[in-house]
Amino acid sequence: MLSGALRLAHKAEALRQTKYWRSGLREVGNQLLRGHKPLDPMVLHDWLAKDMATVEAAWSEIWTSGDQDGIALANGLMTAFNGVMDAAMKSSGKEPFDAADGMMVASRRLAEARRQLALHARRVAKLGPRDVDLFTDREYGPPAD
Repeated sequence: MLSGALRLAHKAEALRQTKYWRSGLREVGNQLLRGHKPLDPMVLHDWLAKDMATVEAAWSEIWTSGDQDGIALANGLMTAFNGVMDAAMKSSGKEPFDAADGMMVASRRLAEARRQLALHARRVAKLGPRDVDLFTDREYGPPAD
């Protein structure tokens, strides 16, 4: 789950970079002159789905055998990943790539969520799961800015 979420975050950044480099008149001209094909939603789906399958399998494993804290941390990791994808898709393609932009903030939150889940996994590696509630509002994640 940790590595899959990271791969998907890299893909989200690639989407954002694509929007940046392919926005504006240059992109329109390239499309008109057949220099670039427009992004196909199904190709994009397939590109993301390969790594999403890994993350979903790991998340399901945590839900079936993890303790309550591990489940909450895994849920927090997915929320943080969704924040990265949301920031990438909301990007206009024209804003600068600086430390204060939405993508960088979301990426830092994802990194913190990955760290918290990894530290928890290290702590409980030798322990069995406890009784857990899967569908709760309890979710751990990095503190809000």
